[in-house]
Amino acid sequence: SSVSSMIEDQYSGSLSVLHNSGLNMTVAGAVQNMSAAASDRDPHYIYGKLGYRAKLLKMGATAFSVDYGATWDLPVKDADGDSVAVAVVQNVTDWGTELYASFRRLKLDAPGLDLDNLDTMLAGARIKF
Repeated sequence: SSVSSMIEDQYSGSLSVLHNSGLNMTVAGAVQNMSAAASDRDPHYIYGKLGYRAKLLKMGATAFSVDYGATWDLPVKDADGDSVAVAVVQNVTDWGTELYASFRRLKLDAPGLDLDNLDTMLAGARIKF
C-alpha cells in the first residue's frame, strides 16, 4: 500500500544498456495515479542519460555522461521541473578508486512561486576496499 493516502498507485521503470563500443544509455519514467481527493493533477517523470566509456588513460577507464530529467505536476498541479547534468568519472584501477565530478542545473516552475535555477557541482572519490 502507498505511504500517501493521495497516491492510489505508481508505475515506474528503467532500462540501461552498455554497448561494447563504450556507448551507453539509460531511460526511465514514472507516473502516479492520484486518489479522487487529488485527481486534479497527474504527476509524471521522464529521464534519459547518454554516456561514453573509454580507456583514455593508463590508470583506468574514463566515463563521460550527459543526462536530462523532467517532471510535470510534481510537487503541485501545473508545476514543471527539469534537470540537466554533465559528469565524468575516472577509474584509478591500482588504487581501487573512482574520481568523479559533475555539474547539474535544476529548474522548477510552480504556480505562485518565483524560484531561481539551482546549480550544483559535485566532486569526490570512491575508494573500494
